[in-house]
Amino acid sequence: MFKKIKRVDAFNDVIKNMKRYNSAAQNNNSCVVLKYIIMYGINDNIEEVKKFIETAKKAGIKNLYLDVDHNVKQKLKDVPDHWFELFKCFLSTEDMNVNIHDYCQQILDKKVIF
Repeated sequence: MFKKIKRVDAFNDVIKNMKRYNSAAQNNNSCVVLKYIIMYGINDNIEEVKKFIETAKKAGIKNLYLDVDHNVKQKLKDVPDHWFELFKCFLSTEDMNVNIHDYCQQILDKKVIF
């Protein structure tokens, strides 16, 4: 998925760097935050969210952030129903600090933001 989105085969390098940055933090209070950006029709499924979370855990990352691709407002008139489950899956991640963008919170609260 990384290669599909970024158009470069550098996933292993990114993981290696995340681990290095994370290990550089003092007292394991890492300031490294791994961000998942939902892209409509590309990575907006539970399987990809779970893979992302598992990858973060294996890399020792403790801080996650969820956002929506900035172009989504132009592409979508309505929030896809399955996104509510994606957000719930992300937010239910245990043993990690999880934050979501205001747009995501508004979607989760079922407010119209587009």
